[in-house]
Amino acid sequence: MKYFKFIIILSLVVSSVNLHGYFFANEIENAFTPKPCEGCKNYDTLFLKQLIIDGAGFFIQSNSQYQLFLKEVEFSGIYGINQEAIKNALDNAVKNMELANDTYNKLVPAANQFEYNPPVLEALYHFDYPGYRDLNQLNPTIFQQVEQLLKSGDVRGCLQWFYNATNEIQERLKIIKSCADICIMPEIPECWRLNQLYMETQIFGQYTAEIFMNLKY
Repeated sequence: MKYFKFIIILSLVVSSVNLHGYFFANEIENAFTPKPCEGCKNYDTLFLKQLIIDGAGFFIQSNSQYQLFLKEVEFSGIYGINQEAIKNALDNAVKNMELANDTYNKLVPAANQFEYNPPVLEALYHFDYPGYRDLNQLNPTIFQQVEQLLKSGDVRGCLQWFYNATNEIQERLKIIKSCADICIMPEIPECWRLNQLYMETQIFGQYTAEIFMNLKY
């Protein structure tokens, strides 16, 4: 009986995860009307939502694996280099970033088949960006990029931004991985810059999600 109850609870948790996301570009699908253009593929906004959540999950998992790689590099100064741990972390970081990039590569053309949802665009235009930024002490440079896209109603441009960012991260990851594969420690400045790109992308995605989750329309 306890096992049965556990399965029910687990199923409910999994279902809620599949339906809701919170940390990376979530609810952006609301900017589009429920039905795609006439004669286009039989998508709906739930399909867009699933792609958004999948892309977010792959991105966050890749970032997590990259942080494991950085941990191994940090520890190597005291405990020596654990080549196997470094290779495993980078392998997983690359695989998940490839999945994230592929997901956004599907999401961009899928979103192009939908018309924008006018009430949502109106809400994006009138959103109090400066007030929200100041109240929550957000990074002004990154938030300004988000504001410029969303205030102008260029939600598709926002999705393209995610594709471009994950593509660049993917390329930089592969360069670092190529060094680790032949047991050469990657250049530390390269690791810094990639870590910065991960952080900027994640913050951009979070700010996008925050705005959409605080819209009133």
